[in-house]
Amino acid sequence: MRTVVIAGGGIGAIRCAGELRRLGFEGGITVLERQDRPPYDLPPLTKAVLREEFDPDGHALRPLEWFRDEGIDLVLGVGATALKLVPGEVMTDGATYPFTELVIATGSEPRLPPWARGRPGVHVVRSLDQALELRAAMAAARRMVVVGAGLIGSEIASAAHAAGIEVEVIEASVRPLARFGPAVGEMCLALHERAGVRVRCGVGVAAVEVSGTGVERVLLEDGSSVPCDAVVVAVGAAPRTDWLADSGLEIDDGVICDENLHARGTDHVYAIGDVARWLHPLYGESVRFEQWTNAVQQGRHVAGQIVGRTPVPYRELNYFWSEQYGAQLQFVGRGTADVVADPIEQLVRFHVGEDVVGAFGVDAAAAVMRLRRLIVETDPVQGRA
Repeated sequence: MRTVVIAGGGIGAIRCAGELRRLGFEGGITVLERQDRPPYDLPPLTKAVLREEFDPDGHALRPLEWFRDEGIDLVLGVGATALKLVPGEVMTDGATYPFTELVIATGSEPRLPPWARGRPGVHVVRSLDQALELRAAMAAARRMVVVGAGLIGSEIASAAHAAGIEVEVIEASVRPLARFGPAVGEMCLALHERAGVRVRCGVGVAAVEVSGTGVERVLLEDGSSVPCDAVVVAVGAAPRTDWLADSGLEIDDGVICDENLHARGTDHVYAIGDVARWLHPLYGESVRFEQWTNAVQQGRHVAGQIVGRTPVPYRELNYFWSEQYGAQLQFVGRGTADVVADPIEQLVRFHVGEDVVGAFGVDAAAAVMRLRRLIVETDPVQGRA
């Protein structure tokens, strides 16, 4: 009998398992989730959880009964520790799980600068427990420093500001979301400034001063300092691939995959979500996306691959959204140096020649979705039937 093991229990893993059953897969399915909690969604962690609009007891992606009814073996508190391609086996601390197909969905973990490691009062948010810990700290905080003005850092800054905390954001790049260029960066910076949140760009953190009770101040590389009683680090995430070190798989900032999400050199191992780096037919290079939508779509795609239903390459557009200071931010496609910015419509279009290949908007959902359809229709790869 065929047996699919899914290492990881995030949204992509659960959608993959459910899609396998929907497509008629009758073999065994085992999901290994290293946390003790049933699988849950990540986007609320820096939004509703911090705003205390989220019930931790009702956070599961699926009730436990769903796994039982679908014949999916959900193993909690057990993470993958090693992989043998021949024979196909995933090892954990206490057991070995044989497979005919493996889906690697172990996600990512926050990048921590040396000055942040093991420091009391310094927080990251990548799990529900970490979000709840930060929420408790926010209840007692008066001044908070958020290191990193990307999507996660900005969402946390927005939640802290809404809670009445004085917030300062430190960003090492010249502007927020610098990889998308100055037009997008200025839009994001304006959201912080209109809320009265200061953002210092172009400066890094040198150290954190702590006392017996917690954080006292953040020392910056320009010699200045910011007093605070809580620090949040949001400077990106690293794919969780340490358990694959001796597996024989090709690892380079993720599991290297082909255009169909097969781990390179295999025909029975796949990777999805934050941990997957694959050859994108539109971009012409290997990419890795850390977005909810990507994980969902890749989970479904791989399920189709396993049952022989999706022979075409995985070519979905990159898409993400964020909530900050009451505004909705959306991005679709890819960023380029050739942009057309519309400050009135709060929209940036990215071009290659005359073709639109990406869009970013603030409270411009209709325009972004219209451009998404245009990108799919006009791109020779995305528009291919």
